[in-house]
Amino acid sequence: MSRSKEKTVLPTLGWKIFTSILYIAFNLGFMIYSVYLIPSTDIKSEKFRAFLYRGEDIYNTTWLPWSNFYFYLIVNVTGFVYVNMSNLNCNRNLIQSGKDRYFDFICAIFVAAVAFFIGPIIILRSSQDLDSTLFTVPYSERAVLGYNSIWFCCFFVGLQFTHLDRGPMR
Repeated sequence: MSRSKEKTVLPTLGWKIFTSILYIAFNLGFMIYSVYLIPSTDIKSEKFRAFLYRGEDIYNTTWLPWSNFYFYLIVNVTGFVYVNMSNLNCNRNLIQSGKDRYFDFICAIFVAAVAFFIGPIIILRSSQDLDSTLFTVPYSERAVLGYNSIWFCCFFVGLQFTHLDRGPMR
């Protein structure tokens, strides 16, 4: 049956709530895991410091926060799967796009990895962010979790706009 003649199945509210809870639980669990168990690396590069410099008291460090990098990748990859799953966009596979290919999924991974160094490396917090600032008291793990949880909630709200093309905005 051609794609234009297929009957569109709209997801139920219960299905959207279930997939949302699953997405939130998995990613918050991974965030807790990454903050406590994935260390950052001090690359001791002044070029890296200059590239990321945002002021003496904001972000001035040579530490590469691997926990934030992996968290950002996971949030984007699972966000791709979440959108397909919650909107019932998947025909056979959760990581295929509507065109039955894997290109969009692979592109999402690549773009997330590159984009991390443009913005989220600054936006997401890690305990070494203030390494060379005027106030050298590091963030506690609890403060990092709180700050990154706020960012994650905003990211999740942004994902909800994908439902608009399946329901009221159709």
